[in-house]
Order: sequence, then C-alpha cells, then structure tokens
Amino acid sequence: MSLTNLYADHIQRLGERYAAIMNAVAEGGEKYDGIVFHAGSEILYHADDQPVPFKPVFHFSRWAPLKGSDHLLVYQPGKTPRLLQVVPRDYWYEAPARVEHPYPDVLEVEEVE
Repeated sequence: MSLTNLYADHIQRLGERYAAIMNAVAEGGEKYDGIVFHAGSEILYHADDQPVPFKPVFHFSRWAPLKGSDHLLVYQPGKTPRLLQVVPRDYWYEAPARVEHPYPDVLEVEEVE
C-alpha cells in the first residue's frame, strides 16, 4: 500500500471519529458545522526578536504534518479537510521547502500569506 493510500485512510478514519463525536454532541443539543484545528502561534522571547522553539499542536499535527506556525485545518463532515497553509511572502521569510508527504494529494490545500 502506498504512502498516499495510507495517509488517505488515516484522514478518513480521523474524519469518521470526529463526525461521530460531532453527532454525539449534537444529540446533547449543541450542533456545529465543523472544527478548526490551529497549529499554534510562534512567540518571541521577552525583549528579543528571537523566537521560542516552535512545535505544532498535536491536534493539528495528526491531520497535517507541517512545520511552522499559524496553519489552520478545517474539518467538516462529508467534505475534504481544508488546509490553510501559511506561506509568508516577504523579505525576511523563506518559503518552506516542499515536504515529501502526500498531504497535498489528500487535503484541499490553500496557501495564504
């Protein structure tokens, strides 16, 4: 089985689990259209322009294996998960290198600044 197929199966299973959770919550009276997972935000050391080493939030990482901060993943039952990948375009930031992973083939990816 290829990595793309394994990853697609992983995403399908996550979707099934979160859909079941959302259905259970809806039975309790709270209905939601979806869930947004945030990778987390980078912070700087006090009075310095150096960042604290960043590690994405686990709940985001299990959906998308991306380094870097502020990415979002939107999960809505019955739809392809949508990844908003932050790619800053300015003098100070280098665009991330292409990751050898099938996430662009499985998720709906949109790059945002």
